Amino acid sequence: MIDINKTTKMRIHITSFLLLLCSSSYAQDVSTPIQMLVDKMEKINMYMSSAVGYAGMKPEQWEHYEELKKKATDEELIILTDYRNSAVKCYAFQALAERKHPKTFDILLLHLNDKETVSIVQGCIGGYQTVGEFFLEVVTPKFISLSAYKLNEYQQYKVDSLLRFDEK
Repeated sequence: MIDINKTTKMRIHITSFLLLLCSSSYAQDVSTPIQMLVDKMEKINMYMSSAVGYAGMKPEQWEHYEELKKKATDEELIILTDYRNSAVKCYAFQALAERKHPKTFDILLLHLNDKETVSIVQGCIGGYQTVGEFFLEVVTPKFISLSAYKLNEYQQYKVDSLLRFDEK
């Protein structure tokens, strides 16, 4: 087992900090139509997949997500990955990953240890998980959206090393 050293971890934190500084140079607010959509998503306050329940119906929350993905700019989605509501964060990150945005991996690293929980319903199964776990599942090969940005072998190693290092 190879363990990541302190220097490498410090470089990752510095890179993450610089990304945060760069993303803060964007407008601090999202547009009014996007904020109205986010307000609706926040009111439901759950991550719901494209088909839920016994009949596999498309929930209203997924329709909000599709609209967010279609209408929000990349910059708005980046801002929303830091939003106060965990469900909004998750949908914003998934939209960025589905666009294969070049900052997807950096945003994952920033949120890898985000312990805020999100209520999730996928199909007939519901539960809770942390935002960091959800972000990781989105970019893990063969999980969630198969067409989204996926980690390469080196990135998987880096994430695994960070998670093992942080457990100690």
